[in-house]
Amino acid sequence: MTVLMQAAGYTVGHEVMKEDGISSWVFAAPNEYQWWIDTTLRRSDYDFEKIICVVRDPVQTVASTMYTEVMSLPLRAQYIDFRKCKNPIEQSVLSVVGWYMLVLKQNPDVIIQLENPERIFHWLYEQGYTDTKVTEYSTQKYNTRSHPDISYEQIANSISRDMKILFDSHIRRFGYQYAT
Repeated sequence: MTVLMQAAGYTVGHEVMKEDGISSWVFAAPNEYQWWIDTTLRRSDYDFEKIICVVRDPVQTVASTMYTEVMSLPLRAQYIDFRKCKNPIEQSVLSVVGWYMLVLKQNPDVIIQLENPERIFHWLYEQGYTDTKVTEYSTQKYNTRSHPDISYEQIANSISRDMKILFDSHIRRFGYQYAT
């Protein structure tokens, strides 16, 4: 998101506060300090003019959370009750859904699918934040770590019925589709 905002002329930091804001998943938690990079930043210390919720493919996000976010589990467990999760896939599904619920409680002004980045430029233009529509921007992936893929079917077959209902609702809420 920081690269896209820079393409639109804004200085937004990746997990670091910059002149025009920050892009940080930790800022979903209302009172949590950034726990790496700049540990002095806390969400509750800021009243942002606009909040942008960036979502990404839910299945990919579950896989990424399960395989690459083990170190952040204690932080996430402060806000999400994982005690009923029966396996790492359920824990990752609940983590993804629960964390987005924290973001939605902040009443974001717009929700952008990471796979459709041009939407941010259209929204900024509609809101009067840019004079022109940005048409050129980098599509390079940033902040990615290699991990095994997982399919929707693998997730659906590994979680409880109630968890599947929750996950399917999350998928629909943010405009994604899988064969259910």
